[in-house]
Amino acid sequence: MLPGIQGGGDVFFDAVLRLGAALPIVTVDAPDLDDVGTMTAATAAFLDALHLNRVHILGASLGGYLAQAFALAYPGRVDQLLIANGFYDPRPFLAKQPPAATLAAMDADSLVRKNLAALIETPADDPGVACLQAVMAALVGPVQSMTNYKSRLMLLMGAKRLERPQIPDSRVMIVDDDQDPIVPAEMRNALRSRYTKAEHHAVSGGGHMPAIQRPAEFAELVGRRLGASYVYQTSELGGFHAAS
Repeated sequence: MLPGIQGGGDVFFDAVLRLGAALPIVTVDAPDLDDVGTMTAATAAFLDALHLNRVHILGASLGGYLAQAFALAYPGRVDQLLIANGFYDPRPFLAKQPPAATLAAMDADSLVRKNLAALIETPADDPGVACLQAVMAALVGPVQSMTNYKSRLMLLMGAKRLERPQIPDSRVMIVDDDQDPIVPAEMRNALRSRYTKAEHHAVSGGGHMPAIQRPAEFAELVGRRLGASYVYQTSELGGFHAAS
């Protein structure tokens, strides 16, 4: 499970608690890298270190972009590709942002406070929004360093349009929300069109982070998609080995 800019791998905590007894799950905190190619190679090296040759990969937000970048570079290592509120072409979003050099010149603390202000100050008239605010307050800063957050943002600022990975639509699932306040509709619809025959679920109230805002539904979708794909064997690591 690959996170977006905010919070690191812990944003998937609720899904892991719901699914961890049934599925072997690995969540990651991304290193402080601001280049897509370097991050993709680091992901492959990380899987090598875990002796995992082929995986199901789930990416949320920027993690969905990076999951596709990994599948593009290493299609033989990806069984199923799950994208939650992701995109493959960030240009519509980036066109509305300040120049990358302006953001790079800001200190990390100021940048984080500026970017999270709208989220934290939004009236929590939905339980999912209240949960999202609480999780972000608990993770960004106390757990995820400001420097790490900035490195993730700078990676996005330098991201380019991705070509389509050589993964058939039958091995792709998309989860999103038409009311996502972060990903522009143009980017969301482009992803749907790219994987037009993939399994697709629009989660009402999921916002930008359905894993947090609608965790039960999100976990049910992921579990249903992957639950029949595993055979368990004890591994020498003392956990589980997954084989599709």
